[in-house]
Amino acid sequence: MDMLHKQQGAGFIEVLVALVILAIGLLGVLSMQARGLTSNQRALFASEVNLLAMDMADRIMAYGIVGADSGEYDTLSTQGATTLADDVVVDADRTAWINAMTASSLPSVIGDVTWEANTDGGTYTISIRWDETREGVTAGTLANDCDTRPVLVLGAAQKLSCYQLTVTL
Repeated sequence: MDMLHKQQGAGFIEVLVALVILAIGLLGVLSMQARGLTSNQRALFASEVNLLAMDMADRIMAYGIVGADSGEYDTLSTQGATTLADDVVVDADRTAWINAMTASSLPSVIGDVTWEANTDGGTYTISIRWDETREGVTAGTLANDCDTRPVLVLGAAQKLSCYQLTVTL
């Protein structure tokens, strides 16, 4: 009878150890799930921003070398009030691009197109910025180019994600 008395509670301790091991395993699975969701969101953002930039590049190229070569799309922006261009096609392209950006899932997205003339024609730079971390950084707080300086929000440095595409004519 003495041996039976010493074994009391051993099964309970084994069950507790098994539950602790199971809990640690489940926490690992949850951590992997959270990282997977974050990676999927970043991939979605990368795909959308690439499509938006390529859309504007296609619009510039479709406009034709003669018109696009003179910088018709220069200072095109989805942010704030922009003066309308002299060309109906450029205005329609800007409106369509703004609508596409608004319909995207990119948080606080802003797009800009800048023109730099050179001896061979020129280069358009399409810049798109967004708050990938969804921490409340507005894209309007940076200059029109993809600035690498962090933005201060509530005393903490935040950085916008940025994508640039260059179209040389």
